[in-house]
Amino acid sequence: MQKEFSRKIIKEFNGSKYSGNNFIDDKIPIIKEKEYKIFINGQKITTVALTPVNEIEFICGFLYTASFIDSWEDVINCRVCDNYNFHIYLKNKKKQNISNFDLSADYSYNTYSGKNYTAEVINSNFSIDALGILNIYEKIYSKSKIYPLLSGTHSNIFYRNVHEYAVFEDINRYNALDKLIGYKVINTLQSDGIVFTTGKITSGIIFKCIKAKFPVVATISAVSSMAIELASKYNISLVGYVNKDSFIILEDKDKRVVDGF
Repeated sequence: MQKEFSRKIIKEFNGSKYSGNNFIDDKIPIIKEKEYKIFINGQKITTVALTPVNEIEFICGFLYTASFIDSWEDVINCRVCDNYNFHIYLKNKKKQNISNFDLSADYSYNTYSGKNYTAEVINSNFSIDALGILNIYEKIYSKSKIYPLLSGTHSNIFYRNVHEYAVFEDINRYNALDKLIGYKVINTLQSDGIVFTTGKITSGIIFKCIKAKFPVVATISAVSSMAIELASKYNISLVGYVNKDSFIILEDKDKRVVDGF
């Protein structure tokens, strides 16, 4: 199973490795990235590039965070063709100005019209102690299949408790989050939990977390100023710069991150 998974997402390229004052010819494992066209009710809306694994979870998360669907039940049929095309047919085609779709690095910002975006403030009784956050930091290395092996990939964990968690990965941090959100939507899971990511948290990432109603978001990486402002506005607890023994709480009005000792 692991070999089949590896063949699907990793391709070896001939390279020349410099080490010990010498160049050595070697096979270099590189993560695959494929281009997918997305068609909704027969109309092409955009093209995305992603790691070819968990495609159905991705398209569900993409459609949900872009407000094409409110639940997976809105989808009549969804298929991924051999030529890497998504064909989705919806029960009720929503009014959507598809010309606003911009698949730049922060396409969520464009999708949600930036500062004009409004949503419900997140109310949640979920809490997690400091040690729990540090334990998830360890788990992202032990449970991810791609991230520990190859640099430059991203991993996300949706963690509710020691028995309920899911891990999704992609070359693109937005795609990895869409896969995670899609998993939540398809399985009609409650949002109460923590999303832990290896990528930077920018406004685009927070917009997706607002849509999915995640109360706590954490990263091993940096957080942008707009991400903090949005987290404050919509009552998301935001944690950054997590490592094996420390982290920084950047926003936590409801004191969801607790001492635990």
